[in-house]
Amino acid sequence: MIAAPLVAVHHVEDYAGGIQLKELDLEEAGERVTPFKASIITVPPGITTPVDQHDVRECWVVISGRGELTSEGVSTPLEPGSVTYFASQRSHQVRNTGTDELKFFSAWWSVNG
Repeated sequence: MIAAPLVAVHHVEDYAGGIQLKELDLEEAGERVTPFKASIITVPPGITTPVDQHDVRECWVVISGRGELTSEGVSTPLEPGSVTYFASQRSHQVRNTGTDELKFFSAWWSVNG
């Protein structure tokens, strides 16, 4: 029998204000099967995430909700289907400007592969 191609949640991190990060389990038999790591991030209405800045590169795809991304001092509206990319060490922060949860898929990978 072939297993369903569903990805489980590896672990959950809860942050202030109800922000939640669910890191996805992208390993098979203990080995990484993708060149990236990924998570689903949920931001409640009216909440702003802390400023984030890191060595890895990162891409977001907004699943649901509306928000405002601030990166390097520039603000951009986010809506379902919005796609973002952050180079290494580029600061970013998101605020949920809507009345529903803001949910997005995040993938990140090392600059050196």
